[in-house]
Amino acid sequence: MSETRNSWGMTFFADDLRQEISGKLSLIGVYQVDLIQQMDFPIILPKLALLIKYYEVRGTLSGDLSVKIFLPGDMDNAPTISWLIPESSKDEARPLYAQDPDSEMLIQLTMPIVISPLSIKEEGFIKVRIQCGGTITRLGRLMIRKIRDTDSVQITPSPISSPLLSSQSPPVAPWS
Repeated sequence: MSETRNSWGMTFFADDLRQEISGKLSLIGVYQVDLIQQMDFPIILPKLALLIKYYEVRGTLSGDLSVKIFLPGDMDNAPTISWLIPESSKDEARPLYAQDPDSEMLIQLTMPIVISPLSIKEEGFIKVRIQCGGTITRLGRLMIRKIRDTDSVQITPSPISSPLLSSQSPPVAPWS
């Protein structure tokens, strides 16, 4: 038997998010697995950007959408950041393309968020969830932690650094 999903999505975590004149969003410094810090906790990040994407099959879930961002140390019922999107706004959501039958079946939300500054009390996961009625949709998580001796993180010199000003060799272009 296959499971039917009525909602799904994802979150991209990055250092910055910019709205371009052309309407595009640019994510700068996207984290792939962990956000690794050299300092001890608690820390203050100058900025953290999240690009949250949420999809729902139209007509399958009812109720307001409760967007929740949990920081490390938050209790399951007490996110640091939360807000409601009223159910009535789902009715206002129109298909992206009138001729596409798939668009008529889905509600799509894109939520670019920049949090600045962001205080992190302890090591752990930043988690993004949306709840609609009794359905909780997990939209992503990012581990934030201190660097460990076993990590193989390399500090790469800036591409504009001069070998005369740096004791390190200049970077090698990936195509050379």
